[in-house]
Amino acid sequence: MSDNFLLAGVRVIDAANFIAGPVATTIMADLGADVIKIESPDGDPYRHRTGGPGVAESPYNYRWIVDNRTKRGLALDLREAAGRAVLQRLVERADVFVTNAPLDSRARLGVRWEDLAPLNPRLIYASMTAYGEHGEEAGRTGFDATALWARTGLMDLAKPSPDSPPARSLPGMGDHPTGVSLFAAIMTALYRRSQTGRGTMVSTSLMANGVWWNAIQIQAALCGARVEARPPREEPASALANLYRCADGRWFLLNLLNDDRDWPPLLHAIERPDLAADARFATTPARRANARALVPVLGRRLRRQAVARVARHPEPPQAHVRRGRHRRGRAYRSADGRQRRPGADR
Repeated sequence: MSDNFLLAGVRVIDAANFIAGPVATTIMADLGADVIKIESPDGDPYRHRTGGPGVAESPYNYRWIVDNRTKRGLALDLREAAGRAVLQRLVERADVFVTNAPLDSRARLGVRWEDLAPLNPRLIYASMTAYGEHGEEAGRTGFDATALWARTGLMDLAKPSPDSPPARSLPGMGDHPTGVSLFAAIMTALYRRSQTGRGTMVSTSLMANGVWWNAIQIQAALCGARVEARPPREEPASALANLYRCADGRWFLLNLLNDDRDWPPLLHAIERPDLAADARFATTPARRANARALVPVLGRRLRRQAVARVARHPEPPQAHVRRGRHRRGRAYRSADGRQRRPGADR
């Protein structure tokens, strides 16, 4: 392993499964940490997941590649004393231990913080749960679709209109940013250890991250505001921040936040300069007051044009990623001042 990686020399035991916990160690592996993924003899259940409704089929296990790349692997039966003994020897030399096992399972397998901390005073123990470490729901299990998306109100508030059914989450949509939160907690603990020489326990949960996703609305409610479902697209607060469909059948999001500045260029783009003289739309307050009338006016015009005429990037977002538009420049500078990208030296 090259010393130019930011986390070169850091040893990590990934005893988590599915997505949210392993994501944190995947990021560490990308940054040069030596990550050993511990699986039962039957393997992480996520390793064997196959397709289903809304899940694209591929000859490659792309979900496993996304969430568990760049790791070494070891099968251990932690129900057996011999398996636990091997894990304990690994923990003695590790910097970080990550788990998302249910709390009662941790007790049975001897992988709680209080079980492992005596083996290594410098150990960073990172815990991922569905509903937190304490309280009456601490022992409950959950996935991002339940603990993060549904339980925190996001499922209801993200629906397109008050009368629409609640919106379903995408696979891993909440797990991935939650894993980044755990990664941040681990890095903070490693920094603290560099100052004190002592390890510690850090944790986060799917529900806590869902609350943070929904923090603005939750804080509004705590401050006495009335939180309501979003209006349908035909009745927006602003017609300049709304969804529209174009001639090629594709939808795009118009999101102009500075009405006074952006209104004239929009009229030029859609070839409707005459709307500038319409008293209903002449000022920002007028456009807001007449948003219901402006939506069909813009909708009819945009329905005659392809997305390429009105959108900066006409391709689907997947195409941007394939061409690397969102990956360019993702690098860091090592101690010698040279710019590097994760994986470049491997």
